[in-house]
Amino acid sequence: MKFFGNPTPVLATLLALAQVGFSYPTAIDLTAEDFMKMNSVTVKRDGIPLNETGASDIVCGGCTQSYHYTKVGDGDPHQNFVITQKGGTLVDCATSTTSTGTGYSTTLGWSLTLGVNSAFSSAGFSISESETYSVSNTFTCNGVAAEGGDICVLFYQAVTAFTVDVTEVNSCACGGTAVINRGTAVVYAPNANQMGSVAGRGINVAQHGVVQCSGDADRRVNYYCGPAGGPDYWNGKDAGPWNADYVNNRSPAGCAIPIEANMYSD
Repeated sequence: MKFFGNPTPVLATLLALAQVGFSYPTAIDLTAEDFMKMNSVTVKRDGIPLNETGASDIVCGGCTQSYHYTKVGDGDPHQNFVITQKGGTLVDCATSTTSTGTGYSTTLGWSLTLGVNSAFSSAGFSISESETYSVSNTFTCNGVAAEGGDICVLFYQAVTAFTVDVTEVNSCACGGTAVINRGTAVVYAPNANQMGSVAGRGINVAQHGVVQCSGDADRRVNYYCGPAGGPDYWNGKDAGPWNADYVNNRSPAGCAIPIEANMYSD
């Protein structure tokens, strides 16, 4: 077995803004490319971007909450990954020709996650864009069978991290406006057209300490320590977190790499 790419997590979701009775909007379609062209994003509580509609839901006696995400400088964009295992593709390698993935497709929810202060915690805000992946090729057990292992399908979804200042604005048609500074956060926006993204084979070979697949349920691994750059970072580069340039220039240098982000070959 040969090992290519990363020696070993991190696309960590930052600590959600957690206040009793406070929640952020969800399900806003926005790509990293969109945000690269904008200084800030403003959305109402129902998730509708204010800078994309002329309509107002303000009525006399009522208030409209909106949230402003303003890039700090250029947002200091960095490339990161969300790694998803499709549990339904996990197979026991009975023979070298046993395979998984033929004709398999799935629609994955991309997310842009907002949080502050502490890494590796739960998400509190998401901007989602669904993209459908189809596995047109077949992932075959090959040498994993001789080692008594398993294989599965892993999807590597590239996202761009931006540093932003967050402001909540409560506008009341008959009662003025209240502005609340929510502090600085990091948001993760999906790269359009799957830039940097790829599907691949995950393997389990216990005797070598390699376990990339787990059970039959879908699961997600966040890897938040990629190199600086927007989606165009991937121009002229092979997709995937095992790309040598990605590994050698990740930030902070030397941050841990999840085993799921490695590529193994027989």
